[in-house]
Amino acid sequence: MPNPSNATVGTIPAKAYAGQDQSPLQPTDSYINESATAIDAGVPVARGTTATTAGRAENCKPVAADADEILGPSLRWVSKDADSTQDPQYARYEDVPVKKEGRVSVIAGETVGGGDEVLIVVASATDPTLCWGSSRGGVIGSGRIAMTGWKYCGNGTYAAGTVVDIEGRSASRGKITT
Repeated sequence: MPNPSNATVGTIPAKAYAGQDQSPLQPTDSYINESATAIDAGVPVARGTTATTAGRAENCKPVAADADEILGPSLRWVSKDADSTQDPQYARYEDVPVKKEGRVSVIAGETVGGGDEVLIVVASATDPTLCWGSSRGGVIGSGRIAMTGWKYCGNGTYAAGTVVDIEGRSASRGKITT
Protein backbone atom coordinates (compact mmCIF):
# COMPACT_ATOMS: atom_id res chain seq x y z
CA MET A 1 0.00 0.00 0.00
CA PRO A 2 1.45 3.39 -0.85
CA ASN A 3 2.05 5.90 1.89
CA PRO A 4 -1.33 7.66 2.35
CA SER A 5 0.29 11.05 1.77
CA ASN A 6 1.33 9.86 -1.71
CA ALA A 7 -2.00 8.30 -2.77
CA THR A 8 -4.00 10.17 -5.40
CA VAL A 9 -7.48 10.27 -6.82
CA GLY A 10 -6.79 11.27 -10.42
CA THR A 11 -4.36 14.16 -9.95
CA ILE A 12 -5.79 15.29 -6.61
CA PRO A 13 -4.27 14.01 -3.35
CA ALA A 14 -6.51 11.40 -1.77
CA LYS A 15 -8.60 12.34 1.24
CA ALA A 16 -8.53 8.74 2.39
CA TYR A 17 -6.21 5.75 2.55
CA ALA A 18 -6.59 1.98 2.27
CA GLY A 19 -8.31 0.58 5.32
CA GLN A 20 -9.71 3.89 6.53
CA ASP A 21 -13.00 3.43 8.37
CA GLN A 22 -15.47 5.88 6.83
CA SER A 23 -18.34 4.91 9.13
CA PRO A 24 -16.87 4.42 12.62
CA LEU A 25 -20.26 3.97 14.28
CA GLN A 26 -20.96 0.81 12.26
CA PRO A 27 -19.90 -2.67 13.50
CA THR A 28 -16.24 -3.71 13.60
CA ASP A 29 -14.93 -7.01 14.97
CA SER A 30 -11.43 -7.98 15.98
CA TYR A 31 -9.84 -11.31 15.04
CA ILE A 32 -6.40 -12.80 15.70
CA ASN A 33 -4.21 -13.37 12.63
CA GLU A 34 -3.43 -17.11 12.70
CA SER A 35 -1.25 -16.99 9.59
CA ALA A 36 2.51 -16.53 9.36
CA THR A 37 1.66 -14.07 6.56
CA ALA A 38 1.07 -10.55 7.89
CA ILE A 39 -2.26 -8.93 6.98
CA ASP A 40 -2.10 -5.42 5.50
CA ALA A 41 -4.68 -2.77 6.27
CA GLY A 42 -7.21 -2.45 3.46
CA VAL A 43 -7.35 -6.08 2.30
CA PRO A 44 -10.10 -8.70 2.56
CA VAL A 45 -9.86 -11.05 5.54
CA ALA A 46 -11.09 -14.66 5.74
CA ARG A 47 -12.31 -16.67 8.70
CA GLY A 48 -9.52 -18.69 10.31
CA THR A 49 -9.65 -22.23 11.61
CA THR A 50 -10.19 -21.50 15.31
CA ALA A 51 -13.59 -20.35 16.54
CA THR A 52 -14.26 -18.68 19.86
CA THR A 53 -14.15 -21.28 22.62
CA ALA A 54 -13.56 -20.96 26.34
CA GLY A 55 -12.88 -17.24 26.15
CA ARG A 56 -10.33 -17.41 23.31
CA ALA A 57 -10.64 -14.96 20.46
CA GLU A 58 -11.61 -16.12 16.99
CA ASN A 59 -8.93 -16.30 14.29
CA CYS A 60 -8.65 -14.84 10.81
CA LYS A 61 -6.24 -15.28 7.90
CA PRO A 62 -5.45 -13.74 4.52
CA VAL A 63 -7.78 -14.81 1.71
CA ALA A 64 -6.10 -17.68 -0.14
CA ALA A 65 -8.81 -19.76 -1.82
CA ASP A 66 -12.16 -19.41 -3.57
CA ALA A 67 -13.86 -21.32 -0.74
CA ASP A 68 -12.65 -19.00 2.06
CA GLU A 69 -15.41 -17.33 4.08
CA ILE A 70 -14.88 -13.57 3.80
CA LEU A 71 -15.26 -11.65 7.06
CA GLY A 72 -14.79 -8.15 5.61
CA PRO A 73 -12.05 -5.63 4.85
CA SER A 74 -9.26 -5.05 7.37
CA LEU A 75 -9.01 -1.57 8.86
CA ARG A 76 -6.04 0.63 9.54
CA TRP A 77 -5.81 1.87 13.10
CA VAL A 78 -3.94 5.16 13.20
CA SER A 79 -1.97 3.94 16.21
CA LYS A 80 -0.71 0.86 14.32
CA ASP A 81 3.01 0.85 13.58
CA ALA A 82 3.96 0.78 9.90
CA ASP A 83 6.84 -1.03 8.25
CA SER A 84 9.66 0.68 6.33
CA THR A 85 7.35 1.36 3.34
CA GLN A 86 4.66 2.88 5.58
CA ASP A 87 2.43 -0.20 5.30
CA PRO A 88 0.69 -1.01 8.56
CA GLN A 89 0.65 -4.79 8.92
CA TYR A 90 -0.91 -7.11 11.47
CA ALA A 91 1.60 -9.89 12.18
CA ARG A 92 0.80 -13.40 13.34
CA TYR A 93 -1.11 -13.44 16.65
CA GLU A 94 -1.95 -9.73 16.46
CA ASP A 95 -5.53 -8.47 16.58
CA VAL A 96 -6.86 -7.49 13.15
CA PRO A 97 -9.76 -4.99 13.04
CA VAL A 98 -12.34 -6.10 10.44
CA LYS A 99 -15.25 -3.98 9.22
CA LYS A 100 -18.50 -5.94 9.29
CA GLU A 101 -20.85 -3.22 8.07
CA GLY A 102 -20.48 0.31 6.77
CA ARG A 103 -18.02 2.11 4.49
CA VAL A 104 -14.26 1.55 4.09
CA SER A 105 -11.71 3.10 1.75
CA VAL A 106 -9.71 0.68 -0.42
CA ILE A 107 -7.40 0.92 -3.44
CA ALA A 108 -9.00 -0.30 -6.67
CA GLY A 109 -6.91 -3.10 -8.17
CA GLU A 110 -8.54 -2.66 -11.57
CA THR A 111 -11.13 -0.38 -13.16
CA VAL A 112 -14.26 -0.30 -11.01
CA GLY A 113 -17.48 1.71 -11.06
CA GLY A 114 -19.92 3.06 -8.53
CA GLY A 115 -22.56 0.40 -7.84
CA ASP A 116 -20.37 -2.49 -9.02
CA GLU A 117 -20.30 -5.57 -6.82
CA VAL A 118 -16.99 -5.93 -4.96
CA LEU A 119 -14.93 -8.91 -6.12
CA ILE A 120 -11.73 -10.21 -4.59
CA VAL A 121 -8.89 -11.24 -6.88
CA VAL A 122 -7.66 -14.26 -4.90
CA ALA A 123 -4.16 -14.41 -6.43
CA SER A 124 -3.56 -10.83 -5.21
CA ALA A 125 -5.66 -10.96 -2.03
CA THR A 126 -2.77 -9.97 0.27
CA ASP A 127 -1.80 -6.90 -1.79
CA PRO A 128 -3.94 -3.85 -0.95
CA THR A 129 -3.19 -2.28 -4.35
CA LEU A 130 -4.29 -5.32 -6.43
CA CYS A 131 -6.88 -7.32 -4.46
CA TRP A 132 -10.06 -5.30 -5.12
CA GLY A 133 -11.84 -5.92 -8.41
CA SER A 134 -15.31 -5.86 -9.94
CA SER A 135 -17.24 -7.53 -12.74
CA ARG A 136 -15.67 -5.02 -15.15
CA GLY A 137 -12.39 -6.95 -14.80
CA GLY A 138 -13.86 -10.44 -15.07
CA VAL A 139 -16.65 -12.67 -13.87
CA ILE A 140 -17.00 -14.51 -10.60
CA GLY A 141 -15.30 -17.85 -10.92
CA SER A 142 -11.97 -19.47 -10.40
CA GLY A 143 -9.77 -16.91 -8.70
CA ARG A 144 -12.43 -14.16 -8.41
CA ILE A 145 -14.88 -14.31 -5.52
CA ALA A 146 -17.70 -11.99 -4.58
CA MET A 147 -17.60 -10.09 -1.33
CA THR A 148 -21.31 -10.64 -0.91
CA GLY A 149 -23.22 -7.60 0.31
CA TRP A 150 -20.55 -5.02 -0.68
CA LYS A 151 -20.63 -2.49 -3.55
CA TYR A 152 -18.40 0.34 -4.75
CA CYS A 153 -19.61 3.82 -3.80
CA GLY A 154 -19.97 6.78 -6.11
CA ASN A 155 -21.40 7.14 -9.58
CA GLY A 156 -18.27 7.28 -11.72
CA THR A 157 -15.64 4.92 -13.10
CA TYR A 158 -12.38 4.66 -11.19
CA ALA A 159 -9.03 3.47 -12.57
CA ALA A 160 -6.75 0.95 -10.91
CA GLY A 161 -4.74 2.58 -8.14
CA THR A 162 -7.52 4.98 -7.17
CA VAL A 163 -8.64 5.20 -3.56
CA VAL A 164 -12.37 4.36 -3.56
CA ASP A 165 -14.95 3.53 -0.93
CA ILE A 166 -16.80 0.24 -0.64
CA GLU A 167 -19.96 -0.07 1.40
CA GLY A 168 -22.01 -2.96 2.61
CA ARG A 169 -22.67 -5.59 5.20
CA SER A 170 -20.67 -8.79 5.43
CA ALA A 171 -22.59 -11.96 4.65
CA SER A 172 -20.37 -13.79 7.14
CA ARG A 173 -22.24 -15.07 10.16
CA GLY A 174 -19.99 -12.99 12.39
CA LYS A 175 -18.17 -14.35 15.39
CA ILE A 176 -18.87 -17.96 16.24
CA THR A 177 -19.65 -18.74 19.87
CA THR A 178 -19.60 -22.36 20.98
